[in-house]
Amino acid sequence: INFYTLRKDTKLEELNYYERLITKSIEYLPACIVHELTHPNQKLFFGDYPLEEAIREGMADYFAELFTSQYLRDYVTVWTNGKVKSWWNKFKPIMYTKGATTFFQNGPAEISPNHPVHISTYFGYHICKRYVSNKKGGIHKLLSEKLPRAIFSESFWEDYLATQGL
Repeated sequence: INFYTLRKDTKLEELNYYERLITKSIEYLPACIVHELTHPNQKLFFGDYPLEEAIREGMADYFAELFTSQYLRDYVTVWTNGKVKSWWNKFKPIMYTKGATTFFQNGPAEISPNHPVHISTYFGYHICKRYVSNKKGGIHKLLSEKLPRAIFSESFWEDYLATQGL
């Protein structure tokens, strides 16, 4: 909640780059709440693979945006703008690597304009969005799906990505 209480007079000088990225105005608090309330309602099996984490967090972002029209990780566009395929090609080989719980292992203090964060969650968000658009009753099915790999394969994300100029 502290990161969603930005006002015009909020001092940001003491925050590191990552903290400044994720600090948003109080108007984003409903999206944050929906995001967090999505997690206990997910039926996903959660293991140790980056794809599973990406789907879990991306799904929560998807529902937050669905109910509030606010995307919590809009700052990710700093790294993805025109480079989605390139980042996907870096993520894809490790998405089933057991034990790699985040795409970038370095801590938040090391995040910089050249060292991204939450790109895997960005992929999870878009995979969930594609999944819903491809299935009748997709929103209900997304929330009740147990297998992140099924969400990924039924999203046809890679087919979609191949047709886009991202």
